[in-house]
Amino acid sequence: MAHKRLTVVDLFAGCGGLSLGLEQAGFFPLFVNELNEHAMQTYLINRQHVNPRLAEDGYHVHNVKDMLKKNNGFVPGLKKRLGEDFGIRDGEIDLLVGGPPCQGFSGIGHRRSYSVDKEQLPSNYLFQDMAALIHQLKPRAFLFENVRGLMYAKWNLTGRRARFGLTCRRPSRRSRGTGPLQRYCLRRTTVSLKTVRAS
Repeated sequence: MAHKRLTVVDLFAGCGGLSLGLEQAGFFPLFVNELNEHAMQTYLINRQHVNPRLAEDGYHVHNVKDMLKKNNGFVPGLKKRLGEDFGIRDGEIDLLVGGPPCQGFSGIGHRRSYSVDKEQLPSNYLFQDMAALIHQLKPRAFLFENVRGLMYAKWNLTGRRARFGLTCRRPSRRSRGTGPLQRYCLRRTTVSLKTVRAS
């Protein structure tokens, strides 16, 4: 079956709020990742009528790290399935979206007490997994939703920063990607909750 709609891969999807908005805008969900079992079940149940294949093995995964394990062939297998089932070739996914957990970069995160240093929290490195999947899946565009602190994070006295593949020291609103994101022109938009109004 050849695809005719805009397509989306949703990482760190929660129960699917972002996917719901994208579906209402005309996107078709191809694949979902969510670690929380209950959130994943909610996502899948709410999309039975949209794409029943999401409930099949290979079209969803709980742990994003399972997609990236060396020599397991997950990403090549996913690309093959997308080609066979939807007629989507390499580089034809329209959009990859995700909001990896970001406690260590949050403005409120530095006020929390952790039993380990922020540098040692595994969730602080999930943005790197998202960058690796963007590189491997080659979507036409990606949306990376996260807190502003990810762009300016300073975790320790040495000033080591976390970076999301930007070429400039202080990211501007428009930058060129580096590393796994070098094929993309990166644009940053900061949205404050106080400026968002429910309709």
